Amino acid sequence: MTHYAIIPIIALLLYLLMFLSLIMIKKNETIYAFMEVLLAMIAWTMGSFFMRLNVFPFVNFWFYFSLVGILLFLPTLYNFIIKYLRIEKRINQQFWTLLMLGIWAINCFVPIFIEAPQLVDQGYVYDFSWTIVFLFFILLCVLIDMIYTIHKAQKKDLTIYKQLIPIFLGANILILGHLCLLCPSFKGFPIDVLSGIPMAICLFYALYKNQLFEMNLLISRVNCYYVAMIIVILIYYRIFPYIDIVMKEKYLLKPYQIAMILIFVVVLSMVVVCIILEYLLNLVFGKKEVIQSQCIQELGEFLSQLKRHQEIFEKLEDCLKKGLQVENVYLFYIQDDLYKIQNNDSDFTFQMDQILLASLYQEKSCLLVKALQKSLNYQKIEPLLRQKIEEKNIECLALLQNGDKILGLIALPHKLSKERYTKIDLNFLKSVSSVTSIAIENAILYEDAYQEARKDYLTGVANRRYLYEVLQKCQYEKRFEYGSFIMVSIDDFKLYNQLYGTAEGNLALVQIAHAIRSCLVDEEMVARYTGKVFAVILPGKGGHYAYQVAKQFSKKILLLNEQTGQNAMKALTVSCGIASGSCTKDGFEEVMQQADEALYYAKQAGKNQIKVYKKGQTPSHLTDVKGAASSYVSTIYALMAAIDAKDHYTFSHSENVAYYAQELAKAYGMDEEAVKIIYEAGLLHDIGKIGIDESIINKPGKLTDQEYETIKGHVELAVGIIRHLPSLDYVIPAVIGHHERYDGKGYPRRLKGEGIPLMARILCIADSFDAMVSKRSYKQEMDVQTALKIIDEEAGYQFDPQLAHIFIELVKNQQIEVR
Repeated sequence: MTHYAIIPIIALLLYLLMFLSLIMIKKNETIYAFMEVLLAMIAWTMGSFFMRLNVFPFVNFWFYFSLVGILLFLPTLYNFIIKYLRIEKRINQQFWTLLMLGIWAINCFVPIFIEAPQLVDQGYVYDFSWTIVFLFFILLCVLIDMIYTIHKAQKKDLTIYKQLIPIFLGANILILGHLCLLCPSFKGFPIDVLSGIPMAICLFYALYKNQLFEMNLLISRVNCYYVAMIIVILIYYRIFPYIDIVMKEKYLLKPYQIAMILIFVVVLSMVVVCIILEYLLNLVFGKKEVIQSQCIQELGEFLSQLKRHQEIFEKLEDCLKKGLQVENVYLFYIQDDLYKIQNNDSDFTFQMDQILLASLYQEKSCLLVKALQKSLNYQKIEPLLRQKIEEKNIECLALLQNGDKILGLIALPHKLSKERYTKIDLNFLKSVSSVTSIAIENAILYEDAYQEARKDYLTGVANRRYLYEVLQKCQYEKRFEYGSFIMVSIDDFKLYNQLYGTAEGNLALVQIAHAIRSCLVDEEMVARYTGKVFAVILPGKGGHYAYQVAKQFSKKILLLNEQTGQNAMKALTVSCGIASGSCTKDGFEEVMQQADEALYYAKQAGKNQIKVYKKGQTPSHLTDVKGAASSYVSTIYALMAAIDAKDHYTFSHSENVAYYAQELAKAYGMDEEAVKIIYEAGLLHDIGKIGIDESIINKPGKLTDQEYETIKGHVELAVGIIRHLPSLDYVIPAVIGHHERYDGKGYPRRLKGEGIPLMARILCIADSFDAMVSKRSYKQEMDVQTALKIIDEEAGYQFDPQLAHIFIELVKNQQIEVR
């Protein structure tokens, strides 16, 4: 073996160690590019080593093998930097690679740039000509282009470029070592190969200190064998010749005996060194990994049992404190677009900055604050957020996300040991975040489902099931010895729905629920008890307090009418019944029953009332529905008599309309109850004309615009009269809509098509037909055929086309008697 062969051996083994370590980790484009750099270095050092050993086939072969590694080192390093900095593919890099391969190919056939070295005094000496300057010039151009690329990356605010400084320093040492070959002082000394050792050290430093790649596999058992082999070879390289001489001369051992002893000694030494090395490395690195692995395992076991995200955050905090040895852990969850702290440090809240979020995405959801602070982007982050990060000494940030959905944020201050966060720590943090994010997402889904099962789907307040669940729990735990109930019922809500439609009715429910909830505090709760009834529980509060709360939200509900502008037809009001008592003694069912009775008294008192239950009150029995309805028949005819006294035509007209509408409803297929309702609606549809001046009603000529507007007001006047007869409010939708047109040009609400109540569409035809065939002060009667022709022509415009055709057929077939 020639002199200085130990130098390329050391360099070669270092490069092989790193290359084999990278083979065992998960690879991406950046790692593959870095492995190309290592392959170039391996080719260079291996060629130099075998050349000095004069290994088959010949020296020149290993020289050119080494030369291709030297020439491709800078282009492969350039390619690695481009991949690492995430720069778009550059043509320059491909050009330099092809140029270097071209130079190498030319030099193989015509060695015009550099010739193979000559063996002089057991050392290889290079004889350079002036053409070597050209080769160094090209290498210098590659280096300058690489420096320019890094400089441009810095301007684009890419923070990770500084991690390449050790590699860049090593490359400069390598180039300087090759330049030293031109110096006569280093003639015969492999200074070029020696400069590769600092390069290998710089590469290792960049890998570990700057956390370019995962380093945990660099301390695996296999790599310990490689390192032990290098150490033993270095130890025995120089002393083997002396051991051989001693054994031959002093102990007179034969060559095969010496070989067996040396093999045994080398193997034993390698085992001892490997054990010591593995122990030391595990002492430094392995203990941390074991702890972190245990933390992840324990966390996974706990998360499979937890369903509340609050509990998950607590376990996550314990895991991070134990695995990373930090005193505090700041865990944030998103609420109202703000990241609010989960633990007790409630002053640490902020709104996520887009620049910070982009940086987290760029670093794959895990970011070192020091790396961010080195970039210009850091100064663009919101000052308040930067201030809080610096005040809390935050060194690491990580997103809690499941896919593209962000669930929260982890902020970690400095460690108790003041050590930096390593790549192993970041990998641990990513693993913990990934496992926890899935659990948090599942917990949120569970909690949402849990809440939805206890929440009214429309109003968002508690439902009846959850109300009873809370009350039973309070009674079982004997909480709130005294409390109050308020039963809240919307007055004439069925009528409201008939007037404005289901959509408006639903909106009213939501608004009323919100108005009630806005007046409650602490543990007070409102629940939707039935369709139009809400139950309010006031734990620990007396009747006077409950009365004030009911008064407060009743006023808010009245204000809703001003917002909608719908007072003319039906105002939103509520009736309230209040009862107070001991739920643990009397039972909440009894107190609720008392509140319900108080609500009944409020309804009986004329609605829009607040009544407090008093002991000794006994509610009167309700009459049955049929009896109530029949009692209003006399009321209907009393109203008819009143209008007859003012205008006989209106009286007979109302009877005719009721008859026509009744027959049309029967033919359309409506049931008996609906036919009865429409008959009563026909009798009352013009009851509002009681409030119209007789001179306008009986005017012989054409009405003025003002008089016509006055006549149109009879619809609202009719509603105003009927609404005070609760058992007759069911006729109001038909009464108020009998002047609406199918094409939407009617009054008072300009309803259109199917949006007009069916009974109102029936009344419209009956009312118009009787008006046409009757004699009035301002017109003569019209013959039946002409009236039917007009109805046919107006089908789809003024009248419902289907109802119009049915009515025409009924008259033509004499199923309807024209009066």
